[in-house]
Formats: sequence, structure tokens, C-alpha cells
Amino acid sequence: MNLRPQKLSEIVGNEKLKKCIAINLDVSKRTKTPIPHTLFQGHYGVGKTTCAEVMAKESEKKLLQINAASLTKPKHAIELILRIQQDDIVFIDEIHRLDRHLEEIFYPVMEDNTLTLAKPRPGIDSFVKEKIPPFTLIGATTDIGLLSGALLSRFKQHYFLELYSLDDIKQIILNNAKKLNLHINDELAILIAKRSKKIPRIANSRLEWVANYCMSNGIVNPTVQHLEDAMSLI
Repeated sequence: MNLRPQKLSEIVGNEKLKKCIAINLDVSKRTKTPIPHTLFQGHYGVGKTTCAEVMAKESEKKLLQINAASLTKPKHAIELILRIQQDDIVFIDEIHRLDRHLEEIFYPVMEDNTLTLAKPRPGIDSFVKEKIPPFTLIGATTDIGLLSGALLSRFKQHYFLELYSLDDIKQIILNNAKKLNLHINDELAILIAKRSKKIPRIANSRLEWVANYCMSNGIVNPTVQHLEDAMSLI
């Protein structure tokens, strides 16, 4: 089951970030222009991909999603860019893994929606400029230090996703427990949260394991002991 938030209002924590995203979404709808190119920075599992997916859903735009590790050759980047249609959102995860020569392909595309393509003819090196429809590029990185300044400067919006508080993780667990039909109270939610390293992805993984343990053992109303027994197995 997909436990990720599907709406901006469902995202727990990062209140300033949510306000900024809401403003960008609102202005985009009012002006009928793409959301500005956006970079999300933060620890793994804190919701960078979720933010990109929610922005696409809230704006009702198509999401083209890819990991930078799969863009190993110029033709891969060019193929991705040529797939872009009006107002699409392109999400590149782990964007710091892009090679510098591939980064450079995106510079003119992000700045003036232009892609330069080589059209060689016998004895002549010629180039044509392909116009790319207005779009939004969203990058996500766990290591911003590996991004070049040239690429960083082309993202108009740059947000850092913080690690979650224990209360935020507890709320995420309680919200998702309902989706899993798992009946837990605040005490159990806190115990799971303390095992999550303040990372939603880990919290959801622990929660799903507890739900599976309870289902397999016919436990309807889990107790602290049930939780401890489940956790002792992983």
C-alpha cells in the first residue's frame, strides 16, 4: 500500500516548506505558467520525492520521474528532454549524480527552453536549436555539495527538508495506521516513532511490519508486548 501523502494538506511537518509550495502552486494556476524550477535537499526518506509527486497532483500536471543514475549518456538526457510537453514536471532524483557534461545539456533548457542538437552532414558540422515547451524541473539531492554552482543557480527555488520531530513522526504513524486498519494508540505510535531515526520512510516500514505481524497472528488490538515481540524479529 502506498502510504505517501497524496495532497499537500496530508504532509506532516515542514510547515514553511508547505507554505512555499502552496504559494508556488497558487501563482502557477493564476498565471497559467509552470512552477519555478525547484531543488529539494535533505536526508534520504524525508519526503523529497513525495513533495514532487504532490506538486504534480495538486497542479494536475504530468510527472516525468527518473533517477540521475540512469542518465549516463548525453542521448539519455536528450531523450528525456524531448519527451517534455507543455507544463510537464520533470523530477530527477539524486540529481547530484549527474555528470558535468550532462548537467550542461540542461542549462539552456532550464534557462530559455532551448536544446541544441547536432545534425551532422557529410563534411559539415551543423546544429539546430530545438524549442522545448515551458516546464518545471524538480531536482532532489542528499548531497548538495556535489552539485555544480552553475546547476544550482538555475533552480529558482531551493528548499531544505528537515528531519522530523518525534511528534511529527508519531502523527505520520497514526495517520498511516488507519490506512492499514491497524488499531494503535499514542503510546504504541511513540514507541514505533522512537525506532524511526526521525525519518518517515523508516517509520512507515516499521509500521507496515507491525501491521503484518498483527495480521499474521490474529491480533486485533496490539499491546506494547505485541509491538516488542514484532520488533524483536527484525
